[in-house]
Amino acid sequence: MPVATIRFTQAKRNFARVAARAKRGDTVFLRHRADDFQLVYQAPSAAVLRRPEGFFRLSARDLAEINGARTDETA
Repeated sequence: MPVATIRFTQAKRNFARVAARAKRGDTVFLRHRADDFQLVYQAPSAAVLRRPEGFFRLSARDLAEINGARTDETA
């Protein structure tokens, strides 16, 4: 695994290439002034599930209950 130390300014201009190196498994260090940071690729975790449209939409009865109005069940 090759090791690379790249300055932040260079990494910003060529970030796709720098990220590709990290993804390949190369050890990539980013240097900013006197600080060094290691860029590490992390494989995507399980897919994020999307909730169906209207999942959080409240019904008229729920809104009435939240607003303190009486419903048939509380009458």
